Amino acid sequence: MEENIELCLVSDKEIHNDILQALLKYINPEYYIDSIQAMDDWTYSNLVDIDDINLVDDYIALNRIVTITYSDYFMNRVGVSVEKKKDKYHYDGWFKLSDECSKEKYARILEELEAVVREMNPDICAIGREMYVDLDLPVNEIKSEASGVDIWISKN
Repeated sequence: MEENIELCLVSDKEIHNDILQALLKYINPEYYIDSIQAMDDWTYSNLVDIDDINLVDDYIALNRIVTITYSDYFMNRVGVSVEKKKDKYHYDGWFKLSDECSKEKYARILEELEAVVREMNPDICAIGREMYVDLDLPVNEIKSEASGVDIWISKN
């Protein structure tokens, strides 16, 4: 059974590369870019494929939602979506493992991700499996409306 482990966070910095690097370590190091896409909204309006990873920042600056996905040859996948909203960046990062994730392995992953994300100093971050987190809600409501979250991280 595949495992989908996710993180959702809000930051005032553009950190999609940091998030990708943190997640890519959980798949085979012989990964490749599966796709890079930009769209106007979550209904996939004006969806375009981006051919060069160096153009990602240009699309983000145009307030496009950008999704970057990597895969390996074992059917493991990693991805991150970034959306700029006013002066904040909303990130949804995830990785899907093709094999089952034991409780011990999951606990280790949570511990490692928590340490890495704390260094990123996000406004708020949720880490878990198959999560629902609405980052558009007021900060005081995000936690109470979320599900599937195992770790919350927020600025002090």
